[in-house]
Amino acid sequence: MRTTAILAAVAACLVATHSLGAEPVKVGRHVHLIQGFESKDVFASKENVSYLSGVPEDAEVEVWDTAVYGTRRFPVAESGIVCRITGKHASGGKAALEAKFTRADRALRISLRNNINQRGPDRPACNSMGCFDELIGDIYNASAKPVTVEMTMLGGFAVTDRARTFSLVRQLTLRPGPNTFTVTSQDVSATFVDPHDATCVEFRVPAKGGATLHFDNFRLERETIGANMAKLARCFDFGVSYFNWPGFTYGSVPWDAKRGFGFTAGDRLTHGADLHVINDQLTRDGFEAPASFRVALPNGRYRVVTRTGEYWAKRDGGRNIEIKAEGKRVYYRARMTGKQFNDFKYAHERTDHWKRGMDLWGTYEDGTYSRQIEFEVQVADGTLDLDFLIPPSADGKDHGRSTWNYLIVYPAEKEKLIRPEIGWLNEKLRTIYNKVS
Repeated sequence: MRTTAILAAVAACLVATHSLGAEPVKVGRHVHLIQGFESKDVFASKENVSYLSGVPEDAEVEVWDTAVYGTRRFPVAESGIVCRITGKHASGGKAALEAKFTRADRALRISLRNNINQRGPDRPACNSMGCFDELIGDIYNASAKPVTVEMTMLGGFAVTDRARTFSLVRQLTLRPGPNTFTVTSQDVSATFVDPHDATCVEFRVPAKGGATLHFDNFRLERETIGANMAKLARCFDFGVSYFNWPGFTYGSVPWDAKRGFGFTAGDRLTHGADLHVINDQLTRDGFEAPASFRVALPNGRYRVVTRTGEYWAKRDGGRNIEIKAEGKRVYYRARMTGKQFNDFKYAHERTDHWKRGMDLWGTYEDGTYSRQIEFEVQVADGTLDLDFLIPPSADGKDHGRSTWNYLIVYPAEKEKLIRPEIGWLNEKLRTIYNKVS
């Protein structure tokens, strides 16, 4: 069985509870397996194992010389690390990667299979560190004594594989038996700035005598949405399908009565944004107005929460923006004046991109480039119809794009249950943006 055959995203149960003000918020957990070491296929040559890699690999598992990084594929007698797939000490599946370390100048490299914009039948939608909260892996120490391991996460953009690039280095002390390591995306961002550039992780045993270790169940984990939102709300994420926030339904599809949602009008439904400016799956993409979206709902009064935002060149300040719900206007923002448009703070990555401890989201995005829009609407015919419009100006000088990122619809009487979870989600977006921008 190919290792890639088991690279499916797995939705886990609700496990995390956060305090936001006086209201505790319980959210879900999403686990995405990136490497289970289930077959010898991990040693086979592959093209673009790590997209955007500054340190590209030929295969998912390799042995590298730490002094001369262009050297790999050693003869077995000289490799210094002998690897095989074995059923011993597997923690996630039926097999694990056994590595016998005998030389301190050799490192075992395991690809994170970072494939942001290069998808295929054997490649998951997206497994970049930038889209998750943590990288977690299991290591079994087969000896009777603790083993010290140097773990290095490598990455970078547009550099060769003959140099040691940006690296996050940690020393692990592995006790006898099972161990687990964790690297957070905040840790990665502190080193690489953009965690999308983290592409592989290396392990080296510096002590004489080496060690035998078993690696398994390398996975990426992230939080999803609140328990009440999952149960009571209809949540739609728009844009490209491979960047869907877990817990949200992918919404950029045509209306289908059996499915119960979709677009009845619109021809730019899969607009994506630049990864190096925004990182979360909700606000980095969306659909462009004009477009009309329909969702089947029981009759009643509903609260609608949506967000508009375009993070790259063509902001929406040069257009009139309007939403109609059930044929009635519920939101309108007029085109900005020339002065208002010029006063907007563009391209913050050129000025404050490298600053830490600054609320970039609050300064540059939330309420300006990115705006959360809310309104209530009465549904009386079994469907909610929303029209996202860009009414033309009299002078014909409109410019820019009106991009809408996501949609949350829930019964108005459930406001007290849902509101804290929307607050948690907004704080999550702010945290993600600030850590990578």
